[in-house]
Amino acid sequence: SGSVDISAWSIYLATNTPNRPQTYWWGFPAGTVLSAGSFLRVHWYQAAPATTAPGEIWTGNTVYQFLFGLGAEPLPTTAGAIALLRTQANTYMNNPVVFADFVQYGIAGLNREALAVQNGVWTAGAALPAPSSSQSIARNPALIGLAAPQAQWLLDDTPTPGSSNIGAASVAAIGSPCAVLGNHLLGAPELRATSTPLMGNSSFALQVTNTSGVMLEHCMVAFSLGALPAGNASMLPQVPGGGCSLFIDPTMALGTMWVHTGTMTTDIPLPLPAAPMTLQGLTFTAQAIVFDLWQSAYPAYQGATNAIAITIGN
Repeated sequence: SGSVDISAWSIYLATNTPNRPQTYWWGFPAGTVLSAGSFLRVHWYQAAPATTAPGEIWTGNTVYQFLFGLGAEPLPTTAGAIALLRTQANTYMNNPVVFADFVQYGIAGLNREALAVQNGVWTAGAALPAPSSSQSIARNPALIGLAAPQAQWLLDDTPTPGSSNIGAASVAAIGSPCAVLGNHLLGAPELRATSTPLMGNSSFALQVTNTSGVMLEHCMVAFSLGALPAGNASMLPQVPGGGCSLFIDPTMALGTMWVHTGTMTTDIPLPLPAAPMTLQGLTFTAQAIVFDLWQSAYPAYQGATNAIAITIGN
């Protein structure tokens, strides 16, 4: 919400390159200010061009541009760790309180992981997969404080350097879940998203809670481009006797998925990296009903979840 002077901060890189120092520091130059709501891109181990643009910084690629005379090496493609430090002083480089941020990929246990763990910005032994040449390691800032440090990061197939990692991505609940009298669910089945709906997020999925997985219990998830007011005819079958509200608009239907339920939770994968780019920015509504296909099951319809409105970001 306000400008921050990061002139005294630095970036730390840890590698596992044989016969190299494996630890490198680069300090932000004097006068480096990150203004409110802005982005700063650092070109690591690259010489600056003759003309530079605002919001772009080049570290240089000689020992003279890096702290402590150690120089650096290019960002490794298979394994590395990057930290944002609130200091450029050698005496504080082993103090965990200066670790503002940390991300590790490829392998765990790189130099100074333990310091990041002590300051609560990483989890011991955690590492993201190494990104491919077309991927970026991206962070969802909305998950800071709400998820484990490593769970805030993902491999993004649609990098957007210089702008937001998540765009307009959002998930919002519509209505409330309900269960009918005599159901064998573990509670009213709630529909929720397991991650942020980003085009490059392979871990994004939907999840139905409180399913039992017994007999032939299934859930059907329906998708449409819009939500109906409660009480209108939906593309989902009506759940008798439950007073459940259904919101999936049959006039804007996108389709349905059938999934055999599991115990406690049922996952519905939605592989966004495989989705066409035309879906970026799309908002759609999803809702599920739970029922039992066993012919003697009573009641056949177990309940309905809340609906959720999902906007796919980049």
